[in-house]
Amino acid sequence: MHSEGCPTKMSNSQPCGNPIHAAPLGCDKQPVCLMHSMDSNKSKDEFDKEIEAILQGRSSEVFDFREFKFPGAKFENREFSKTVNFSNACFLNDTEFWYV
Repeated sequence: MHSEGCPTKMSNSQPCGNPIHAAPLGCDKQPVCLMHSMDSNKSKDEFDKEIEAILQGRSSEVFDFREFKFPGAKFENREFSKTVNFSNACFLNDTEFWYV
């Protein structure tokens, strides 16, 4: 277990720092948090809660989804009020972006 948290670099070049996710052995190249894990069985509810926290303003300058491994998502009727960073993000299942 990594005591320092997730080492994945975010938009500000700082490590993510979130708690390490208990992914199955061999799932990820190094221990990472829930948001950066390739674990296809990770909790979508927990993942969605973190996304919602980011969208509700936890992030100060940018909605930073850099290198997130999305188990699937729906960004419907959503206008982003800040710059959004999906650099190197991976969408493991269907993801929808649409606005009416």
